[in-house]
Amino acid sequence: KWFSSRVKRYVPEPKILYERVRAVYAAFGDRKDSTKADSKPLFTKTAWKKAKKNLNNIKKGYVSDPPPRRQPVLSQTQQQGRDRFRQARSLALPLQPRHQ
Repeated sequence: KWFSSRVKRYVPEPKILYERVRAVYAAFGDRKDSTKADSKPLFTKTAWKKAKKNLNNIKKGYVSDPPPRRQPVLSQTQQQGRDRFRQARSLALPLQPRHQ
């Protein structure tokens, strides 16, 4: 719990994650279990079906983190007591003029 509260976790965007997971499936899917005498493949037909469903969900973006959102920042307080907000600029997003 102490470690997980201090380490930022990140799931990459679908395009990157799909290629990484597909590479793992391709590398280890047909390997045989060397610890057993019968030496069957690690992935059976049903396991491959589930793996394809997982890849499909990854491709659709169901597994990845959502894209970063701009958070409103308090710009100033007007005379009538209403707050005026603007969008905070992020270095990851292209610079755009402020809309007010």
